[in-house]
Amino acid sequence: MVTLKNRFQGGTLLFLLVSLVALAIVWLLQSDDYTLSVVYCTLAVYSVFILWKCSREKITLLLCIILCYHFFIGGRFWLFLFSQEHPIFEITWYANYAPTGYEKLRIFAYVVLFYVMITVGASIEWSRDRKLKFVPQNKVNGAKIDNVINRLFPILVLFALYHAYNSLSYALSHGYETIALNSDAESNLSYSVKFSRMSIIVFTGLAIAYGQKRTVIKYICLLLFTGVVTIICGSRGTFGSVVLFIIWAYSRYHKVSLKRLMVYGFAGIATLLFLFSISLRDSGAGGIAGLTPLEVFSDFLYSNGVSLMVFGVSMTVTGYPTIQYFQTLIPGVNFLYSHISGIPLKPEQASFQGHLCNTLDSDLFYSGAGLGWTTNGDIYLFSSGFLVVYCILCFLLGRLISYIDICSYKSRFGLYLAGAIAFDTFAVSRGSLSNFFAMIPYIYAYYFLILYLTRIVKKK
Repeated sequence: MVTLKNRFQGGTLLFLLVSLVALAIVWLLQSDDYTLSVVYCTLAVYSVFILWKCSREKITLLLCIILCYHFFIGGRFWLFLFSQEHPIFEITWYANYAPTGYEKLRIFAYVVLFYVMITVGASIEWSRDRKLKFVPQNKVNGAKIDNVINRLFPILVLFALYHAYNSLSYALSHGYETIALNSDAESNLSYSVKFSRMSIIVFTGLAIAYGQKRTVIKYICLLLFTGVVTIICGSRGTFGSVVLFIIWAYSRYHKVSLKRLMVYGFAGIATLLFLFSISLRDSGAGGIAGLTPLEVFSDFLYSNGVSLMVFGVSMTVTGYPTIQYFQTLIPGVNFLYSHISGIPLKPEQASFQGHLCNTLDSDLFYSGAGLGWTTNGDIYLFSSGFLVVYCILCFLLGRLISYIDICSYKSRFGLYLAGAIAFDTFAVSRGSLSNFFAMIPYIYAYYFLILYLTRIVKKK
């Protein structure tokens, strides 16, 4: 008898073999950009199908991550299928880097193997015949937590307004490029602003796991407000995370089919493009006025697809600061190092992307402009560029995120954990893994704080 586990393993093995054969063929034939686009998009659809089926047709964190990855990192491949007007492998901001034929294929291999191995890892994690049976936590009263987070909601509204005011002020005075640079944990934005943003995200996770329906709606609206503000400031990816987060949260209460997911996705993209058209990022130099909706969408895919080449150019740079390998996995290492040693880190030492930007153009970097970073870059550095190690790390990342996905269907705390990390995790393909790991200590700290507050409220 063919079991569900055997079907998962068989389909995953076939996907892996097809992917490796396709990569071998394009490498041996030195394929052109259009062939690379066809291969990327075909395997991308295949990966989404595998993730959808192996997760019992649920909208999971990892499915949203991969969709975001295909939209941003792989955006130029999709665009090139229909229009060859814009080259795929091009970067003109910070560096005029035009990779050779060999370098193109190398970038392509790493980018494809990232989502292939994550998909394989996720499929294997889901195939362990786990029963997604919800186990209530008797010691945790959801009604009490709902009461506390409702009482704290006005404070979170003030946090949101404070975050909005500072973000808009910063964007108006410094421009979008500094926002791109300062999206890292070690940014020039005040710690109070970052604390406000983090608090909103974590409390939204608490609301999804423990709150009543009206509480969930209030917190998601608050998160949506912060997303609208960030896109008006010029940060497109953040609003995309908000849209995916809403779809993911909705799916926890309703059955969502692939067809409905596509409808929601297109509606989200339409909203994103509308807000994009009024953002501060494009308010100057005519912005996108006069362009057709198709041209706006093409420009959106192409400009966001620069993350592909951020990864590509990051592979050409060496000498990344050693301390950032620790900071990526353990939040606060930079802070501790600076205070213990008494030597403050220079801007180019405070993050991988700071070193990248300073190496490419130190003048531009010290003027406050940034280039961004990718999770591919993190894994590439941790693997020292060895392809096999790179694949193993991607595989483990897929299993880790899928494990959190599975836990979210088995307990309220698992759902809280997934909800709290979801927002930053959806954009992890366009940022550093540090954004993911940095949330974990705060998630636990807030959880125990809320449990303590439930006891105080009870006594009163």
